[in-house]
Amino acid sequence: MIPIYTPWIATNQKKYVNECLDTNWISSRGGFVERFEEELSKYLNVKHVLTVSNGTVSLQLILAALGIGHGDEVLVPELTYAACFSAIHWSGAKIATLPVDDNGQCISNLDIIKRYIQPNTKALLLPHLYGNCADVEAIRSFCELKRIYLIEDAAEAFGCAVNGQKLGTFGVAGSFSFFSNKVITTGEGGAVVTNNTNLYEKMKLMRSQSHVSNFYHPMPGFNFRMTNIQAAIGCAQLEDINEIVFRKKAIADFYRLSLAGHVKYFPNNCESTEWMPLFVHDRYFYDTIKDKLNSKGIDTRPCFMPLRSMCSSDSDIKWNCNKQFYESYFITSVYRKAFNLPCYPSMSSQDLLKVVEEVRNI
Repeated sequence: MIPIYTPWIATNQKKYVNECLDTNWISSRGGFVERFEEELSKYLNVKHVLTVSNGTVSLQLILAALGIGHGDEVLVPELTYAACFSAIHWSGAKIATLPVDDNGQCISNLDIIKRYIQPNTKALLLPHLYGNCADVEAIRSFCELKRIYLIEDAAEAFGCAVNGQKLGTFGVAGSFSFFSNKVITTGEGGAVVTNNTNLYEKMKLMRSQSHVSNFYHPMPGFNFRMTNIQAAIGCAQLEDINEIVFRKKAIADFYRLSLAGHVKYFPNNCESTEWMPLFVHDRYFYDTIKDKLNSKGIDTRPCFMPLRSMCSSDSDIKWNCNKQFYESYFITSVYRKAFNLPCYPSMSSQDLLKVVEEVRNI
């Protein structure tokens, strides 16, 4: 089976992990944690970076540090990974969903966002799905004008940029995931980034149980720390970032060129690192695509499920959302057809050619 994704094993990965084991620095203290944060700060060109245990808690940490909770509303596109919805839900704020563009993008543009601002709108959680993004520069200016926090979920957009500025660094804070299928990985893990020093200091305190010293905790906190072993893997991965991105771009470009006329793809609005390009087949829904390619030994992945599809009569009580969903071309006509193909940096030419051949034969 050709997998949908396989983690890249970086050149110095085993060396750095063994260094952690040899020195017995395996928990959340150790030199690799600080080193990884410093190297991420340089790569992303952002003032402050905090590593955390995964991408989901990075969103929770940002929301908590901003004081977002009961009585507030957070805007988020209806189509995104469930971690965005969960983070808002557990903050106590209301999930206020936005329709995505009618041009077939998994994004919400500024015109859409403007229509759904309410007096209690406190923040916009903007996910950059599949290595793509909305007009983040215009959205940032609008949020600043309206005094709404712009929080970027760049879990799938590590290294992507708009006019040379990395995604995740436009808003008051940005979130990253380093799960095993992301552009760089620490197995599990994530990071929050910000240029706001006060926010950084608050998130840094809250990340470690708000512990100051001698078991003095001036406020509630979390245990969201990354381990030294995870950070060691991250340092090695970041050393290989240019090779990883080069390979992923080559695979995505080959798919788009070779499958033209067989599937549609969604053009990028940024300088993308091509996490997982999204495709649509005109004739078949994803379930059919999955069965046909699976029978040929090729794994695939469906598009994310919109929140409306998760808010059945049984789950309405669980999701703290406004339960207002808006018709859009993407939601009603595209998402059931959209899918990802294998796109991992160590993918062989032989496997890539097989995927293209089988997709063209559908």
